This record gives sequence, C-alpha cells and structure tokens, in this order.
Amino acid sequence: INHGTGVSFPGLTTVDTANANGFVLSPPDQGLCVGHGFVLEVINLSMAVYTKTGTRLTTPEAVNSFFGADPAVTFLSDPRCYYDQPTQRWFVSLTNVINFNTGRSNLYLAVSQTSDPRGAFTIYSIDTTDDGTGGTPSNPGCSTASPCFGDQPTLGADANGIYLTTNEFGVFANVFNGAQIYALSKAELVAGTPLTLVHIGNLPLAEGIAYSVQPASSPDLSGDGGSGTEYFLSALDFFNTNDNRIAVWALTNTRSLTRATPTVSLTDVVISSEVYGLPPLATQKAGPYPLGQSLGDPEETLNTGDDRMQQVVFSSGHLWGALNTVVSDGTKWNSGIAYFDVRPKESKGVLSATVQG
Repeated sequence: INHGTGVSFPGLTTVDTANANGFVLSPPDQGLCVGHGFVLEVINLSMAVYTKTGTRLTTPEAVNSFFGADPAVTFLSDPRCYYDQPTQRWFVSLTNVINFNTGRSNLYLAVSQTSDPRGAFTIYSIDTTDDGTGGTPSNPGCSTASPCFGDQPTLGADANGIYLTTNEFGVFANVFNGAQIYALSKAELVAGTPLTLVHIGNLPLAEGIAYSVQPASSPDLSGDGGSGTEYFLSALDFFNTNDNRIAVWALTNTRSLTRATPTVSLTDVVISSEVYGLPPLATQKAGPYPLGQSLGDPEETLNTGDDRMQQVVFSSGHLWGALNTVVSDGTKWNSGIAYFDVRPKESKGVLSATVQG
C-alpha cells in the first residue's frame, strides 16, 4: 500500500503569537487544514498560511484581528479549521468565552470567499450564552448574571452542512450542560447569505450527559454521496473509571438545512468497544530547557489530556475515530491512542453500528 510521503516544516510558535498579539496564550491549541496547494495553521492566538511544502506565505496574524474581536474585552481560544474539497472553501472556528462589554459568549465561524485562504473571509457569530435572551435557549444554570459558553469546540462537515459542537460550561459558575450541536447549511455559508441555525442540546446518554460529540468530516464524500446524514462519535467515560462503550450519533435529513425551518432528527446508539480510560501524566524527557528548570525545580510531568473523542472522519461508509487512553507496556501505564473503525447504518430513523476488526 502506498501511503504517500510526509512533509515536515516549522509551524507557528509562541514567539509568533507574542509578536502578533503582544502576549502569549497557553496552551497553543492548534487547528491545521490542507487543500488546494495551501496549508492553514491557527493556534492560540495567531494564524498563517503556507505552501504545501512549508514555505510561509503570510505574516502571522493575530486571531482577534482576523475575527474583528477586541482583545481588550474578548477571550478567544480552541481554534479548528477545515478545508472542504467539494466547495473549495476554508472554514475556521473558535470560541469566545466572554465579551466583557456585552456579557455574551459566542462561537465564531469564518468561511473563505475563494479557494485561496489568503483572501477574504465571511465571519459568522453564534450566540452561546444560552440564558434565554437574544434568541438563545434557557439552559440550566445560564443567566444574564452568569452566562454560559461553548468550550472545546469541534468542526465537521457532510455534503449539506457544517457542524460545530461544544461542551457547555458556566463562565462564572460551576455549570455543565454537556454537548451542544450546531448545524448550518454549507451552501448558505459558502454564498455568504443569512442562514437558519439548528441548535440541539440536552443530550442524555447512558448514565450521564453526552460530552464532546465529535462531528465527522467527509473529505471525499465517497461514503456520503449527499445522503443527508451526518455522523458523530462520543466517549462514555463519565467518571474517569475506564469504559468499553462509545456512542454513535446520526443527524438525518441534513438536506433540509437550506430551508427556513429545517427538519433534521438526531438519534444515537451505544455500542461495545475496546477498553479505554484517562491517560496518565507523562514524564518529561530531559532537554536544554525542561519545565521548571529555570526556577531550580525538578522536571515536572506533562498533561496528556483526557479520553474524550477526538477528530472523526467518515469515508467509504466507515467512521474513523480516536481518543487518548491509558495503555500498558507490560511494566507501567502510559498514555496512548485508541482507534475506532465503526460501520454505521441508518434506515428510517433506526440507527445501528458495529466496531470493525
């Protein structure tokens, strides 16, 4: 099997972020997407465009400037990006935790107006305050005095739509309302016209509430063909005690997203999987500037993340997903990756799925 050849080159650094913004935000969460001969990279809080061989084409730009968000009153984080081959457009999303002038939170979505990511973008904003005002639902614990926001946003696509999901937290209060799904018409986004937003929340799942419901991207649409179904995957380790289940979700009739009143329907099924669990901290390798050395401290451990579902791809009828997990090398526990090959099937509102292999 020919897997092709890889290319590596220096990406954005905290120095680039400091030069673009005058400060550094850590960790430098990354969004990376490739298409039409370009590479677009966005991190907290800068972005740049490269050729596919790694030549930087643009000066690193402050993300706040790109989205027109005043850095003095807004707090942005968690960028994602996606190149959509069928439309040859670039999509960039991130979350605004809070605008301290308005007391509102929102998700930004930028859509390129051409196939060149160096060109103009149309900027959309989705209100995620969810306090019952401004057209938002009145979610538990969300209020004008204590707004909510969409953390850890994700980005996916099928033939008909672009899909964003978040985990909803309170900005100032201990609130968690689980996963929120936002579905938007791809055609209307590309055209730069006003559109109808579908927002789905309140997603009970097994003995908990759904979190990090990852939408699938469909890079070639070979398994989609405009079928009108967008798939998602999520994990079920609610209490960090390991689990052997994952959830498969199907949003049907996505063709209707162009209508004034879309008629989509969300279903889910829980299936058995390999065991996965919260990955342990990693021992830092010795280096010239190990964490803590400048303070005379011993080398510290490094956070390896958690075991929520990460990026999901739908291709040739298969859902390919992965998450961080704990693994054993026979002598100790380490951080690793669990991969999932899932075959979903949706028919007349009934969803089924099986893990392959």
